[in-house]
Amino acid sequence: MALNRKETDETGRNWERPDQDGQKFQGHLVTALLRSGVCLTLQDARGRYVFITNLPDSWALPDRSEPRDVDIYGAEFAGRLDEAKARVRNSGNAERVHAERADGRFFEFFIESYPDGADIAILTTVTELTEERRREKVLKSLLREVSHRSKNLMAIIQSIASQTARSSGSLASFLPNFYGRLHSLSKSQDLITDSSWRGAKFRDLAHQQGAKYFRDVAKAMHLSGDNPNLSPNETVHVGLALHELIVNALAASRLNGGTPRIQLECTVTDKAGVETASIDWRELRNLQDIQSDNEEEQDAFGSAVLNRIAPSALDGTARYGDVEGIISYTLTFPLHANH
Repeated sequence: MALNRKETDETGRNWERPDQDGQKFQGHLVTALLRSGVCLTLQDARGRYVFITNLPDSWALPDRSEPRDVDIYGAEFAGRLDEAKARVRNSGNAERVHAERADGRFFEFFIESYPDGADIAILTTVTELTEERRREKVLKSLLREVSHRSKNLMAIIQSIASQTARSSGSLASFLPNFYGRLHSLSKSQDLITDSSWRGAKFRDLAHQQGAKYFRDVAKAMHLSGDNPNLSPNETVHVGLALHELIVNALAASRLNGGTPRIQLECTVTDKAGVETASIDWRELRNLQDIQSDNEEEQDAFGSAVLNRIAPSALDGTARYGDVEGIISYTLTFPLHANH
């Protein structure tokens, strides 16, 4: 029977030539269905299979007997399908049943009633959703990770704000220190985001932290040694430590109208099977580069970052020295970027 679009297809998306040979048309449809890869099954009113096309290779049809759900899918899942098909027959409402295989593959069975003269047949479409399911799990995992990292980031910002406020005598002294630390944090976060949350290379981080304060970072900061991958947590806290060192160096050198002379070296060693990074800062100052009492007060939080906050967050140690005009700082911690 030819399809009359106006009477039988309200969607306006189906059409067939009304004067074509019905038997040929049926053959063409069967060929198209088989080649589409779509799994369709049709069962008559008694539950007997009329046809099954493109059954997923997670299951197999019996060799020499008429197929039944229990033979194809096993007793447990066949029972679920039988219950769903009975409900669809009685109510006329389509249902979806899902099956997850032991190998992780995931399938959806869309079951709907199909008029077969005076009887009701059951048409089932089986779709594999394994990849969609995997993407959904990955997305949920990423959202949880973003939520976790956002909370950590907010905690760091809150700590920076409160600690900077305690170390500042006025709003005028608070704002530049706070904005500088936020800028350091944001630049570290940019590197983390650009790397898809893997972290950052040490030299990229050092360059990012110095770019705000030096026109020529390579000239102001001589970088040498290894260039390890830093985890997101390491990136944030090493970045904060570098920021404090750079700001302190600038504050001291400006007293004499000079520029800082900085050597920064990173060395990676194996300690008892654990990769350990040691970041060594060496800054040459003139003996008269002495900060005022007010500047020392402003650097109280900076000192806490260098000596307590950064090493604690990295499960490492820190050592700060000031001997005859040479400022030294060594931050040592186990690398977690590759674990």
